[in-house]
Amino acid sequence: WYQRRVREAVVSTQSTGDCELKKKRMGFMMYAITDYQSANLMCSVTDSASINTWKACVKVNTNFGGSDLVSSQGINSIEECLAFCQITDDCQSVTLNTVTKKCYLKNKRNGNGVSQYNQATSVNMACMAAGRSTTHRCEHNNMVFGGSVIGSTSIGTLEACVAYCSNFNLCESVSYNRSSKSCKANSKRKGLRRLLATAGPVSTCTA
Repeated sequence: WYQRRVREAVVSTQSTGDCELKKKRMGFMMYAITDYQSANLMCSVTDSASINTWKACVKVNTNFGGSDLVSSQGINSIEECLAFCQITDDCQSVTLNTVTKKCYLKNKRNGNGVSQYNQATSVNMACMAAGRSTTHRCEHNNMVFGGSVIGSTSIGTLEACVAYCSNFNLCESVSYNRSSKSCKANSKRKGLRRLLATAGPVSTCTA
């Protein structure tokens, strides 16, 4: 997969080997044509998330307020609500009203704010994506993603640094210093540039 921040899907032509990057999750439309394969980059986020990721990311009795994209009635489970989000451009998180069965798609990772609400279950899609398999699948040791820093904190592990990024709107990657416990969140998937680390053991990861 070729990573670029605005790309949401790819189309590959088997006979020619051509690969087209799309900025919408399903392109502008979907239709059948021989010899083509297409993939929505968000489609497997929930399927490939571990049980522990589900436990960490599914927030019961929690409402992500505001920043609504669209809503749909008759959604019976958080899994259905997330599936709706996966095929909707710009969807970053969801809140499901478990009583009215209404699913709200959000264009921010935690909406405009988080509050307790007994009828709501909410999920941040970036949290689910960050928890697929293991962080080590995307780790680059002794490498810094330079520039494009939008936030920083002191935190215990690379995994916790990735979790910090997943709750940060526009965060696409992190650089983590294992000695100083410094975590930097970046707005670009590889920063503005990649640099070899010169001070302390560093790990980077695209969230």
